Amino acid sequence: MGAKRMGMKSIWKRDLGWQAPEHPDAIIDDLSELPGIVASW
Repeated sequence: MGAKRMGMKSIWKRDLGWQAPEHPDAIIDDLSELPGIVASW
């Protein structure tokens, strides 16, 4: 992934309509989880 090579992180929000990416840095089920994930970095 080009963005990851530049130091960016990827967060995948689970969605039944889409297949998960191969190497996300985090996977969430609800957007309310996002602040905790970002704060941990």
